[in-house]
Amino acid sequence: MWCEKCKHETNNGICELCGDNTEPVVPVEVYWCRHCNIPIIKYENDLTKAQCSLCNNKTKYIAKDLRPVFPEERLLLELLLDKPLAFINSSVWANNNRYYIDGKSMTITSKHYKKYSEEYIHKMLDEYTVKNSYDSFDKYIALFVDANRNRLNEIISEAHEFIQKESEKYSITSIVISFSGGKDSTVTADLVVKALSDPSIVHIFGNTTLEFPFTTEYAERFRKNNPKAIFRIALNREQNFMKVCEDIGPPARMMRWCCSMFKTGPITRILNRYYRDKNILTFYGIRKCESVSRSKYNRVENNAELVKIQKQKVASPIFYWMDIDIWLYLLGENKIQGVDSQNELEFGIKSSSSVKLTFTTNETTPGNLFFPYVKTPIEGFSDIVYNNGLEWGCDSYTENNIICTHFYKGVGTNVVIAAVSWQDCITKTNLTITTNGGGTIVYRN
Repeated sequence: MWCEKCKHETNNGICELCGDNTEPVVPVEVYWCRHCNIPIIKYENDLTKAQCSLCNNKTKYIAKDLRPVFPEERLLLELLLDKPLAFINSSVWANNNRYYIDGKSMTITSKHYKKYSEEYIHKMLDEYTVKNSYDSFDKYIALFVDANRNRLNEIISEAHEFIQKESEKYSITSIVISFSGGKDSTVTADLVVKALSDPSIVHIFGNTTLEFPFTTEYAERFRKNNPKAIFRIALNREQNFMKVCEDIGPPARMMRWCCSMFKTGPITRILNRYYRDKNILTFYGIRKCESVSRSKYNRVENNAELVKIQKQKVASPIFYWMDIDIWLYLLGENKIQGVDSQNELEFGIKSSSSVKLTFTTNETTPGNLFFPYVKTPIEGFSDIVYNNGLEWGCDSYTENNIICTHFYKGVGTNVVIAAVSWQDCITKTNLTITTNGGGTIVYRN
């Protein structure tokens, strides 16, 4: 147990020093070893956190979390900085929009992305890709895994124990793995199969019909590479997402029909078909650090009011893992080729595009905000971000048979500051919207 306020480890659910509730795990931090030129994962209360576990030289704090930058993404970074292949021999890592080149931080801002046209970047990528190399990347990844081997063994052991404990009251035929095709569900699936020593566990892939092509391609490769796994695809074959959008409008914060219709609904039908009234245990790859909303989840949940799909208990073996833990597992357990090595994971980026919104109003100015952006109104368009203590969001709705978008501000107040047709949002490159307060929103896609 850990008290974040007192920075104090305890065995109690309540801190005996301040009386606050404690967290179940001691948080980790990432330190940098200049000698090895790699990140080192340490517990916040580790007395040796200023010492490299590989060479014993001094380390320095660098970030709460990191992810590796693969050579393809590194090349793109170099082109944006007008330094092609400048970091080809460097150890490159990232956390959000901050990159770390051999331990030195560098922030990538919107000006870097607006500097060149898409055509120019493609041309330069084609020119320099043949000169790109994995040599230094592979060298530093090997050192990273070696230096953090104890951490890897520890999180694997804890996850296996958790899986085995939660599975005690369930037969193997009542255990399901929720598989999305991403790195987190891939890690979860591998952990569960190894912990229970059974490769025939049921995997359910929820195809919302809105998946990226490489996600469904990877799911099919995963299926072929794991022939003993029972692989079920949950898919709504009766309805078309875009047609539903035309009939009732796109998903919105107050009307999230997309999940029940294209995700939980099809998955429920699969479960009912094969399990009927049987109680089941589902392992899935939710992590606490992913978002504010997920930080409020429990690692194990069987409350009928909270579990979206009834008659199941859900559990996440990787609930407390950081991004760097996920990558440590994928790289340390040689799972990187099993994941989509030509797409999301190889580039080290999230599989979602974004639209940049620059708010300038008569109210508090939040600066640059990012919301999901797609050419059609799909699930996930409705979103909220927090900045300067306020909630800023965008949403979609239908007005006079026209799909519209509105932007709002204020935590819990949903004060609409502007509205615009969806068609304008997806067809105009730079759309300036006048807010109700007299300010402007610049919507760039």
